[in-house]
Amino acid sequence: MSTALELIKGSLRKIGVVAYGESLPSEELKDALASLNALLGSWNTQNLMVNGVSIDEFSLVPGQASYTMGSGGNFDTTAPIEIDSIYLKYDAGTEIPIEIIDNKRWGGIVDKTSSSSTPIYAYIDISHPLRKIYFYPVPNAVRTVVFHNYRQISQVTNAYADLGLKSGFDRAIIYNLAVELAPEYGKVISGEVASVASESLANIKRANIRSVQVGVDPFLVSPRGFDWRTGF
Repeated sequence: MSTALELIKGSLRKIGVVAYGESLPSEELKDALASLNALLGSWNTQNLMVNGVSIDEFSLVPGQASYTMGSGGNFDTTAPIEIDSIYLKYDAGTEIPIEIIDNKRWGGIVDKTSSSSTPIYAYIDISHPLRKIYFYPVPNAVRTVVFHNYRQISQVTNAYADLGLKSGFDRAIIYNLAVELAPEYGKVISGEVASVASESLANIKRANIRSVQVGVDPFLVSPRGFDWRTGF
């Protein structure tokens, strides 16, 4: 595990700005920290740069169809890069999946005010800075939903705190931050540093590739046929 200061000094050593054991002036650390956060912010736009999966639980409110997710939202947590899956939790500890549907299927639901104690679909509006999540049918009882979220890499506010990054991220940050910082110091990146920066980034993305689950349209296998009221 590493701190931002350790990673920044590692990057600056790669471009010959500091030596081992040499301290970093506070203004240079501040500027480098801003560059590090800009780099991490860019990575957070990429689904293959996730820093792990978090499991979060929240309560549904009777009669409330939509919820915001993110810092200060109804579901107050760090906005995830992606919501992988959602489950409805029962008292006995069992969980049943809530199907995440796309915009086309959500638009096909004619009466979005129908209510039930068991929502079966969720539509996610990937807005910024808060995600917006709609449930159907609208919950009419207090229920617990469980989210499996792909975590972003948090912005760094304390250069001396452990960043808690997954294996492989330290190397990728050191070399890619070196590439980012080199022009500010008038340095030219060596072919070796550029190569390792690209390779380390590719390794993380390769490790985060998720297998595609092949499914069948529910209408093709449903014994009840098509319901014009819901679009399913």
